[in-house]
Amino acid sequence: MKKRIFLPMIMALTIGASSLVADINKTFDPFEDMHQIRQHMIKMQEEMDKIFGNFHQKMKMDSRFGDFEPFKNSFFNIEPAVDLKDKGDHYEVKANIPGADNQKIDVSIKDGMLKISATTSKSHEEKKGDKFLKQERYMGSYMRMISLPEDADGDTIKNSYKDGVLTVTIKKKNKIK
Repeated sequence: MKKRIFLPMIMALTIGASSLVADINKTFDPFEDMHQIRQHMIKMQEEMDKIFGNFHQKMKMDSRFGDFEPFKNSFFNIEPAVDLKDKGDHYEVKANIPGADNQKIDVSIKDGMLKISATTSKSHEEKKGDKFLKQERYMGSYMRMISLPEDADGDTIKNSYKDGVLTVTIKKKNKIK
């Protein structure tokens, strides 16, 4: 069985090697070589972005993710940074969700997965008389899912939101001896 080789990487290495061989009789200019390498790296990064962008789009459209509408249909979706700590008798999850309205934060557990989603909106107006000179609007959403340890009790979830940080507390299941 043939192994698949990562094509963009091979292309970049081949292009880079052929340009070095072709330029062997040329006067050495480290800045020109660095510029060529940088151009090859930019092309390779663009190809990688296309590959992962296509993968992400396919994943978002996959019917297996149909239960998670904010992930599937949002225009502007950010994954917040998350910390998961074992605090002895419970787990603590902290997520950075700046600018969210406490009423628009949803926290749920399904099949051992913690789902955090929130929407934000802000507007800024500068008026002089009845005419707008400037008006800006910002809308966005946050969504993050993380696997919880097996002993996390999804029925004991509590959360609080303060200064842009969501804190979720999940008790551990009682162990039967």
